[in-house]
Amino acid sequence: MEDPVVAPAIVADCVDEIVLRSLPFSGLEDARMKEAFYGTPYIMRLPQELLDAIIDCLRKEKRALANCAATMRRWLYRARRHLFDNISIKHVHAFFAFLQTAPQSVAGNIKFLTLRLHEDHHLDLRTLASALAKMPALDQLWIRHASSMTIPDAVSTSVPRIAQLDILVIDRSVLSAVELATLISLFPSVTDLYIEADCTFTGAATDALQEGVRETLSKVKLTKLAVGARAHDHEAVLNVLRLTSSVDPLTVTSLELNFMSCAWLSTAQRALSVCGPGVEDLAVDLTFWDEDDAKHSLKGLGLSACKKLRRLRLDLSGPEQLQLVRDVLFDVLPRECQPGLRVDLAVSLLEIGNFRAQWDSTLSAYGVKDISAFRLWCRTASRIDDRSNAFKRGRLLEPEEQAQVLKLLPETHKLGTLKFA
Repeated sequence: MEDPVVAPAIVADCVDEIVLRSLPFSGLEDARMKEAFYGTPYIMRLPQELLDAIIDCLRKEKRALANCAATMRRWLYRARRHLFDNISIKHVHAFFAFLQTAPQSVAGNIKFLTLRLHEDHHLDLRTLASALAKMPALDQLWIRHASSMTIPDAVSTSVPRIAQLDILVIDRSVLSAVELATLISLFPSVTDLYIEADCTFTGAATDALQEGVRETLSKVKLTKLAVGARAHDHEAVLNVLRLTSSVDPLTVTSLELNFMSCAWLSTAQRALSVCGPGVEDLAVDLTFWDEDDAKHSLKGLGLSACKKLRRLRLDLSGPEQLQLVRDVLFDVLPRECQPGLRVDLAVSLLEIGNFRAQWDSTLSAYGVKDISAFRLWCRTASRIDDRSNAFKRGRLLEPEEQAQVLKLLPETHKLGTLKFA
């Protein structure tokens, strides 16, 4: 028989995310039970007191009580698989302490874990790895607000490796290149690495890496790399990327570059020079680049290295940049990749009135035989709030605006699909 459940306090943060707050909790069983019965969705409309009375009336009917207990146990174990497959942690030390005493069946169900660290939190790699090692089903790990790490001596021998993780996301963190490289080395099977918004890397040099870390990194086979907007000092990321290809050729096939301006053009060039030969899926965000910068950057980006490219996504600030795509894109793309290439344009519509001419000229530039799919994503403009410097995503087009766009499209729009997103 399985151990009884050691249930932490669970608060629904959103539909797919569960937040575990300070652990352990006590005295919340009734609150959780009432939430289960009267929350949304609720199990039944019967008062909890009536259910308690029914159980009490059966106190002499041992067979009936046993059947009730067996049924509830099966429900509990099945529900726990879903409750614990996606959790977000705010109090990391309490969570690690919880894992030391919780049944293996609890940690064994966790598939998606988010660690939300306090900005002054000092993350110990050995403690982190020991906790993650108790989660054999863990597939995705998000680390937010990591500001410093304790790296023990002889990491390769003293810290367990997490062999099953596929996706690692680092968000809003301040790390050195050595800390970043050492963190990635804990996950030799990771294939997708996301460096999200507002990450800062305080140093690009990796000379101080322990030899065991270098050896582990050389065995990492990344297939997707995404660098978010406002991530500072991308050179550290590229240096770590080079370490992963020190033995075998780089395996990155999907590359996503989101830069705030052409100031990061040299970084993008180096990223493509490192990853380009194998890249099949490339996304470049030009939303915040003015037309001259975007035109110059597309020419100098180094797309000629992407000879295996099969899908290209460009985020554009408005229809006027469609002219940029027409004038520049097919001049810089290698001829080998153009047949069968799928092009996705995410366009912010500033003025719907001039949309048809821009769209028509762009399609005629591509030619029917040049591409197998052409999709256009329409939304209102994205922008930066001048006062708060905060990124604000534009709203979706209203139905009447969508209808107006559809009327403006020529018959050639049937070559691809139109999506309002």
